[in-house]
Amino acid sequence: MESFLTPKNIYVGDEAELMILLSDISIDKKLFTSENIKHKTFETDAISILKIELKEFGSRQYLAIRLKAWNTGDVAMPSLNQFGIISDLPSINVQSVLTETNSSLQEKTTALLIPGTSTFIIAAAFVLVLLGVVFVATYQKFFRNKIARNKKKSLKRLQQSSTKLLKTKNFNAKSLVVSFEKYFRVCISDYFNCFDQSNVEALTFNEIESILKARNINKEIVSAMHDITCDIESVRFNNADFRRQVFFEKIKNFIQACNEEIKK
Repeated sequence: MESFLTPKNIYVGDEAELMILLSDISIDKKLFTSENIKHKTFETDAISILKIELKEFGSRQYLAIRLKAWNTGDVAMPSLNQFGIISDLPSINVQSVLTETNSSLQEKTTALLIPGTSTFIIAAAFVLVLLGVVFVATYQKFFRNKIARNKKKSLKRLQQSSTKLLKTKNFNAKSLVVSFEKYFRVCISDYFNCFDQSNVEALTFNEIESILKARNINKEIVSAMHDITCDIESVRFNNADFRRQVFFEKIKNFIQACNEEIKK
């Protein structure tokens, strides 16, 4: 039986037209009249018949059935015997938008890229990473240099103040050491990151040394600082063995040990 569906692929609820070659259909001529089939409609659970009419294509005549299907898969056409159509009509295939058929609703396509785009993206990513590494390295170097400059400034101020005290004509060990201790504590606060000006003044030298040792500060620096603090404590308790020149040599050794560490 020659037939075709327009459109070819339909989904549930779509309106379509089934065309069947009239000469292939067994009909009851008494019932099959233009008036009998004209504008006839009826419904079943699976399909709704909206219109039945005859159409001609060239010299051939077709039975045109306008319909809507409500089930998926192969849907059988209802009997149209009451209209004089005796033959069993061909079923129609109805697809579901919720399930995949032999062909996807939308075929997967690859992203359209201009030739060389992937290479450009990789190169750009490499440049960005390289710039990030350079930036971090430059920042770290700048930060280290800034810390080194601050340490050198604090050591220079300590050296200048000690030189000034060394040249004092009216020598008094206690007043000299008291004056130096103020500069020394400021230097300790500026040089080491584990103190600030307020708490370094409240700590004893033994406490300061303990904190520096716990932080694994350079042993030569801690040892040179210990030599200085011993003389300060000695003068504080009126020890008569204080020698100014030796004291300033110890200050010089401390400054030298600190400068050596900065160079590393």
